[in-house]
Amino acid sequence: MMLRGKTDNHIICYHTQEFRVEGVIDEPIICISKDAWLGKGYYFWVDEEFAKYWGEDFKMSTGAYDVYSVEVDITDFLNTVFNEKHYFAFKKWIEKASNHFIKKNKTVTLKRLHQFLADNFWDKMGIKGIIYDDMPINVNHKPNRKYSVVIHSEDKRHSFFYYKKRIQLVSFGIDNISNFALHLEEQN
Repeated sequence: MMLRGKTDNHIICYHTQEFRVEGVIDEPIICISKDAWLGKGYYFWVDEEFAKYWGEDFKMSTGAYDVYSVEVDITDFLNTVFNEKHYFAFKKWIEKASNHFIKKNKTVTLKRLHQFLADNFWDKMGIKGIIYDDMPINVNHKPNRKYSVVIHSEDKRHSFFYYKKRIQLVSFGIDNISNFALHLEEQN
């Protein structure tokens, strides 16, 4: 199965940032937030739709956001979305890292977890990034977003069938990123 927009080992992705009056940026901005899902790195969306949602929800501090397109070489990426072996390895490593801190009576935080993984797994195994299926959310409950189909069962309980994957990519370095360009400017 191929990812949409993928050629060889490259995939077209989208990077969302606040609109800047001083002009467009020349390269993606690294995320160093302690609560970044996959640790320190350059984050991208596989679908433009989710890049826009990210802009609407989290990148409006200047009143608008920009979406950039980028080509990412995913040759040495862990593909937890479409590769079963990668998924189970990822799951095992997360659990090992988590247990490491539990045994030491330390709180398992995203920052600790991902620093441990970077130090003990990613670097040693030559993993340059991760392709990950993020949970679908609609933080502001906007009606125009469709992540799932609501199924009303006979007992009137609601269940959700999430049919759209919210695929993110994190690249731990910038060396496998090319053709970074403005895709959508000053969205609001």
